[in-house]
Amino acid sequence: AEATMAEATMAEAEIATENVVMKECEDLNVTTPMEEGDNIAEPVTMGEGESKTEEKSKESEISLRKAKGKENHLAKHKKDVAEMNVMIAESKFICGTCVLPFDTVEGLREHRNSDEHQYHHNRRIEMLFRGQAFCKVCLHVLPAFWGSHMESPRHAATTASLVALGEAEEGVDYTKPFRVIENGVIGDQILVSEEEYAEEIEDIKIPRAVLHILNPCIGLKYIKKSGYQYSCKICNIIFTFKMRAWHVNGEKHRMNYMKDRYPAYYKECKELKINMRRKVLLMFYAAKVEEKEKEQTTEEEKKLKALFFDPELFEAEDKRIDEEKKKKKKK
Repeated sequence: AEATMAEATMAEAEIATENVVMKECEDLNVTTPMEEGDNIAEPVTMGEGESKTEEKSKESEISLRKAKGKENHLAKHKKDVAEMNVMIAESKFICGTCVLPFDTVEGLREHRNSDEHQYHHNRRIEMLFRGQAFCKVCLHVLPAFWGSHMESPRHAATTASLVALGEAEEGVDYTKPFRVIENGVIGDQILVSEEEYAEEIEDIKIPRAVLHILNPCIGLKYIKKSGYQYSCKICNIIFTFKMRAWHVNGEKHRMNYMKDRYPAYYKECKELKINMRRKVLLMFYAAKVEEKEKEQTTEEEKKLKALFFDPELFEAEDKRIDEEKKKKKKK
């Protein structure tokens, strides 16, 4: 009975976390963050001859598609979490940052000195923003309600592994996060409740889109602009400007590029059974590829990357597109 209650609590916590994720997606006006197979387009502007009924019908269709996208993403995320939890239960030690199991403390210690671990560790430290709650054990910036992470098997296993390594203190309560006092700097442990903390940081705005700058960006040579949309030749997909980060930084795009240019990386990632582990390794390889190809990057690719991920440029482009659409709709 206790196990069943714990599973139910975890399920509720995962859904709560996903609600936060989905709210972030809605703020960015995207359909779903990781459903790369969808041919996503923005609402079509009505012509003069089309009635209001047709317009409402199309708006309803778009709403249904968004709802379906969220539903698919939730189901996929739950499956990924379940796979990872099975791996954790079968492992003696785990690197929570890289989602990698180990049989010995020595193996885990050796991994933590590897290029892959150092890359992910440094990247996560760069993602810290003033005022946020931060899991010092798993290196996660947390939402206002942090219980879903702190009560997870991943957090518990990572804590136990760090205690075994001597990098975390036994008996210390790591179920409450630490506070980010400056970008990249961790302060004291947060002692308030989740509800109090949520009220405290209500006015803090996190530049989520800016976080994409920290992600490796590859395969831009295959992306071409067409009106308000972009086409990716290697993925055979059309996406809007607002969806640029979800596609370019997505698993499908990276895997397709690796398959075309770096088959050894592709094969290693493809053979991984744990989806979350595949995404982590894929990001590391994408960073290696980006560094390797830096000198061959064309001016056109540099301009496209700047337009996609430079805050000043993409905010101006977002505004320009919205204004043009409003003008067309008035006509």
